Amino acid sequence: DITEIKRTEEEIERKSALLAATLNVIDQGLVIYDRDQRLQLFNEAYLRLFAFPPGVVTLGMTYEQILTFLLVEQGVYLGDDLRREVLRRVEAARDRKPRKTVHRRRNGVCISVNRVPLPDGGFVLTFADITAEINAAEEIRKTSTLLKATQDNMLQGICVYDKDFTIVNINRRYLELYELPEDVAHIGASFRGIVAFRARRGDYGPGDPNDLTRKRFARHETPEMRQYEQRLPSNRTVLMLRNPLADGGYVITATDVTGQREAEQEIQRQAALLRSTFDAVTQGITVYDRDLRLTAYNTRYIDMYGFPPGFIHTGLRREDVIRYHAEQGEYGS
Repeated sequence: DITEIKRTEEEIERKSALLAATLNVIDQGLVIYDRDQRLQLFNEAYLRLFAFPPGVVTLGMTYEQILTFLLVEQGVYLGDDLRREVLRRVEAARDRKPRKTVHRRRNGVCISVNRVPLPDGGFVLTFADITAEINAAEEIRKTSTLLKATQDNMLQGICVYDKDFTIVNINRRYLELYELPEDVAHIGASFRGIVAFRARRGDYGPGDPNDLTRKRFARHETPEMRQYEQRLPSNRTVLMLRNPLADGGYVITATDVTGQREAEQEIQRQAALLRSTFDAVTQGITVYDRDLRLTAYNTRYIDMYGFPPGFIHTGLRREDVIRYHAEQGEYGS
């Protein structure tokens, strides 16, 4: 009576068919070697991944034979002494520890290899094409490097923090403008820490640092606060603009306007000096532009002609001045 034996054989065949179907639908290549490094199982994805010619891979082949075919005969991977590389990998496969590696093939394809030891001394290898992931990561890295280089060479300082006031982006210029150490101002740090540091340093004037920190930080908690200008201890004048983000955070841009403010002050000083000079001379003075509109005058000019209050003003047409004189009879009947 071999009924039970036949039932067992049928169950084995059913499970084998199920295993084969499962192995052949997964995207990853898979191979299993026994303790003698002889091939016990492989799937179609493995054959496709390495483009093995039909019939080359057979059960019972050694790991060294397959590596020799791939590395030496086919030249799949880059390298100089490929025979030495085959022996190195064969020896490494005897290590009982799991290992993950990534290899770049000559055609540019990147293969992730995951080796897992088996209890009987063999091991399982899985292979995955991660070229797209590697290229995407490389593109992100290049973009990030370019973005960092760009923002670190900007004239404006930039600091971005989220709704919890955690810094998510900051550039070198921001650190330079406010003379902040990197251990205080960096991605992941709290913006409150920057305010507290500057309060202790005296950037906000005399007073208790904790009280100054609380008052100063309260301004940043107010959505209405969009800009302010401050004279720093370094004698720099910095204009800060704050713009909200959709997630509740803010982007801060800090611009050194020291030169601009100094130029404006010099213009005001020169204007005041010119005004004093105009008002001190005994002659009446008027200056008209190319369109014959008044651009400058002194009080002596107004006194000499007795103009009514407010009549003489910048932008007044020369024609209106002449008409006024005519109406006063200064040119005769």
